[in-house]
Amino acid sequence: SSGGLVNAPINAYPGYMLEFARRIRETTSYPTIGVGLLNNGDITNMAIENGNCDLVACGRELLRNPNFLLNIAHERSRDDLIPKSYLRAY
Repeated sequence: SSGGLVNAPINAYPGYMLEFARRIRETTSYPTIGVGLLNNGDITNMAIENGNCDLVACGRELLRNPNFLLNIAHERSRDDLIPKSYLRAY
């Protein structure tokens, strides 16, 4: 995250912070975590597959929907990632 400490207009769109993560990753060779409205499975996968970051954080989306990642797993036919006790819900 860039912190949001400066009073400046922000053009917030899904993945808007990923370029920061990419630049830090490429410049320092440190692993990065991408943030910034990562609220669907396509953007989270793209962030990692395109090399923008090593991990993603879906903080606000997980507050709204604690099963967000389980839902993505199910949508992508990865029910092996869903705890057995949750499978009946899908």
